[in-house]
Amino acid sequence: MEKARDLILAIAKALVDAPEQVSVDMIDRPTVVVFELAVPKSEVGKIIGKQGAIAAAIRTLLGVRGGVARRRLELEIRDQQWPRAPGGTEMPAAEGGAKGCSAER
Repeated sequence: MEKARDLILAIAKALVDAPEQVSVDMIDRPTVVVFELAVPKSEVGKIIGKQGAIAAAIRTLLGVRGGVARRRLELEIRDQQWPRAPGGTEMPAAEGGAKGCSAER
């Protein structure tokens, strides 16, 4: 899975203004390998792209690589100001994570 990690890192560093601040952590779980891409908050939009096009392209490449390795590979994008949530890799929605909307109707 190091090749997939290196691919994500190379793509992300090419897209941002501060490549030295880009990092990729690999979390190997029994059924999935999660790649956690951390970039400065001001650079997150460059990684996601318009309407999520760049993020979708990176995820597509991971899907192809995962198929070859017979593992599911996922990409999580976060800014470097988010600490990793205890026991997981995403922050709760109330703290700015990617899980749904916390507003009540």
